[in-house]
Amino acid sequence: MEKYQKLKQNQIKELNKLITDPQSSGLEIRRAQAILLLDQGNDPGSITGYGRRQCFNIRRAYYDKGLIGIEDKRKNNRQTLLNKKQRQEIIEILKTKTPKDKGFQAEYWTTAVLAYFIEKRYRIKYKSKTSYYLLFKDCKFTYHKPGRAYEKHNEQETLKWRKINENKVKQACAESDTVILCEDEMILSTQTTFQKIWLKAGEYPKIEVSNTKKNRSIVVGL
Repeated sequence: MEKYQKLKQNQIKELNKLITDPQSSGLEIRRAQAILLLDQGNDPGSITGYGRRQCFNIRRAYYDKGLIGIEDKRKNNRQTLLNKKQRQEIIEILKTKTPKDKGFQAEYWTTAVLAYFIEKRYRIKYKSKTSYYLLFKDCKFTYHKPGRAYEKHNEQETLKWRKINENKVKQACAESDTVILCEDEMILSTQTTFQKIWLKAGEYPKIEVSNTKKNRSIVVGL
């Protein structure tokens, strides 16, 4: 009977990935190596420097908690800022790729999308949004509050109506007995959309917004 549980294939893959990850600390790499060597029936002491009892404790922590169990708690040994090479990589991605190219559903870069991408790729999370703003500005991006283009809006039909009725309206307005009635409408809705997106200078998108949700309209006649 085996004295300890053998690693599963996904666990072996996970530990090997941790070892080759450039963001892993030396302590995390040694712990992962100790677990793998024990699983193979080898003595991990000559490579990791750990005693046999230490290795068993490390393996038990991994079985109980996964990677969190062998995580390096000394967070200050990790990078807190992007280095020059990483910044250049991000700038190149922002200039040449869209979030969809990187697996996101969003078509345009936002501060939140960029922050998540950097944290996932480099394990770095800035405390202030200003750091992300500076990355966009290095790319010559500016932020916009995008105009909304509702899915039921048909610009061609609007232009057609104006062309047909413009002269009729002008003629009616010129007559002294014409009474002009106006109304305005306010729509209350909980619908959400982008508030800010980052684009290359000079670009201004129209963001399509679904108009199928329930709204409450208030019409005021003048």
